[in-house]
Amino acid sequence: MLIHFINRKIAGFSTSLLLAASIALLAGCGGGGSTAPTATTTGTGTGTGTGTGTTTAAVSSLSLGTSAISIKTDNSTTATLTATPIDASNAAMADVTVTFATTSGVLSASTQKSGANGVASVTLSSGSIDSSNRTAMVTVTAGGKTASIPVLINGSTLTLTPSAGSVQVGAGTITLVALAKDAGGAGKNNQPVRFSIATSSTGAATLSAATKTTGVDGSTSAVTFTPSSAGTVVVTGEWLDSSGAVSVSTTQNITVTPAAGIPFAITTPTTNPLSLSTGATQALAVSVPATINGSTVANVRISSTAGTWTGLTPAAGPGSSISQTPAANAVAATFTAPNTSGAVTIQADAVDANNVLLSSLTRTFAISAPAASAASLSLQTSVAVIVPSSGTNSSTATLTATVRDAANNSVGSAPVLFELLGTTGSGENISPALAYTDSTGKATATFTAGSSSTTGAVYARARVVGQTCAGLPQNTPVVAENNPLCSSTPLTVAATAVSVTIAEGTTVEVTANNTQYILHFSVLVVNANGSPVANSAVTLSVFPVGYRNIAITNGASGCIVPANDSPSFIASEDANRNGILDPGEDTPVAMSAAQIAAGAVPQNGVLSPPQAAGGALPATVTTDANGAATFDLQYPKSSAYQIVDEIAARVVVAGTERSAKITFVPPASVSDMAAPCQLSGTVIY
Repeated sequence: MLIHFINRKIAGFSTSLLLAASIALLAGCGGGGSTAPTATTTGTGTGTGTGTGTTTAAVSSLSLGTSAISIKTDNSTTATLTATPIDASNAAMADVTVTFATTSGVLSASTQKSGANGVASVTLSSGSIDSSNRTAMVTVTAGGKTASIPVLINGSTLTLTPSAGSVQVGAGTITLVALAKDAGGAGKNNQPVRFSIATSSTGAATLSAATKTTGVDGSTSAVTFTPSSAGTVVVTGEWLDSSGAVSVSTTQNITVTPAAGIPFAITTPTTNPLSLSTGATQALAVSVPATINGSTVANVRISSTAGTWTGLTPAAGPGSSISQTPAANAVAATFTAPNTSGAVTIQADAVDANNVLLSSLTRTFAISAPAASAASLSLQTSVAVIVPSSGTNSSTATLTATVRDAANNSVGSAPVLFELLGTTGSGENISPALAYTDSTGKATATFTAGSSSTTGAVYARARVVGQTCAGLPQNTPVVAENNPLCSSTPLTVAATAVSVTIAEGTTVEVTANNTQYILHFSVLVVNANGSPVANSAVTLSVFPVGYRNIAITNGASGCIVPANDSPSFIASEDANRNGILDPGEDTPVAMSAAQIAAGAVPQNGVLSPPQAAGGALPATVTTDANGAATFDLQYPKSSAYQIVDEIAARVVVAGTERSAKITFVPPASVSDMAAPCQLSGTVIY
């Protein structure tokens, strides 16, 4: 008989001895068998019978799969998640309890036991509460092992509908309504939508509201659009999820026409923005009506953020302005561009005899260095990971080559050649092969993926025409590039979706000047199979979503900090996260109990907390071969335990954004918390 010993102490006695004695007694009597708690094993005894027993096999690994990489936001489709616990012999294990959890959506069960085939399964649906486009990370646990897999929840749409496609300055207004629908086309109630005017607009207008919330039919109430200058105005609508992140966005172009009669308008140049070489001159002409809104136009003040002007009153230097008295309903001046590249804003203000502003016009002059001065080129891609093209559906990424001179000025009109290295032969291509840089020094081309996934990266390369490139990034080992006018970037074609996670470090460092803290983080990007996604650009942001002004006191053993919920944190005053103190965002004089407990300052004329209190981190990081990238958050010592920070990481795959967030209270260093406390006092935001 095979004897199983269980070493557990009961009241000071070894049960292994008791069990051995019992088995020996049964064997001596010719007893039939013994039974232990789990998996089966057999043996023979000294008596006339044979016995069977079970032992607990440990879970060696855990696999997780999904029947679908995406489900719809209208709760109409599901993904079946199958978890298989595996023992050391690589066999699936039956009757093992598996725990399922998800960051979003609804699971059909939180625990399941694996069946006779070793598989435990549940289904994931979007649920009926949240209709935003998002990524659910499903995690399973069994026998101390875990596995995770991302499932996309998408299909929701947002549209903007204007009451008219065009409007004349001074002739009235139009309205816009946003409509939010889930994947099934049903309007969604109580969804916040943010409205804004894009910086790419050539005209100007104001909106009556920055945010609206949808009603029962999924539409918002009307936002009033008031035009102020002629051109195309691009209105952006953004569906915000419960955390304030953009779930879906859309745009609507509105044509704004000039006012009737002689308009107050810039007639020369007609192009906006206008490209100019460094040091070049450009004429400016403005038509001017006799009156604006019933007031007589006495003068037109012309100014710019850089460069110089000549006219009736010569400009004194860069950024200065000149004043012109209209003659025959017009004024004119000459602009001389600066010797540095960049966007220069030109402004013409009509004023009355008392110098009161009646109307204002703006134009942009894009200044760049001449093509012959090119000294460096860098190449970037809009999407590092894209899905394969299929049939008539092309999967693309935008390649952007930036050319600069030796003084780091952008170079315009430089010819750039694009090419592919290390192709799969399944149809990938770049178009056009040759492009010219614009005033910002950028030339663009489109990479179209082939029909096959790549085992490694395909490399796009750009070079200024006439240059010879030495680098071979697709080779093993890699041959480094030594020509600054050549640059390459990797592109991965993968048939699976990706997921993003953020991890927070545990060690707080202090900067050299002893005023700031540094906290380490990492971001991990994996595909639906859990494989790393390398060479992927991750966009990072940080925002202080909450704050409090509490007293940290000095105790016998160090700093005494109230618990995170005593007093509780209160929400940031910057509700729409635009960095501007908008009407209604300052803490009211009649504060709530939570605001009083958190030490809020009523109506102090500034945002509480300021954006800088949340700290600073790099705008982007790129994942390594393991799909990971590290970054540091640097924040003021005064923010420790006073701020709730939200860090967001975003990756764009095939034109779709995947994101992750982490919310935490920035800590202080161990040394500052020790006695005597280095943080005692109260911070006031």
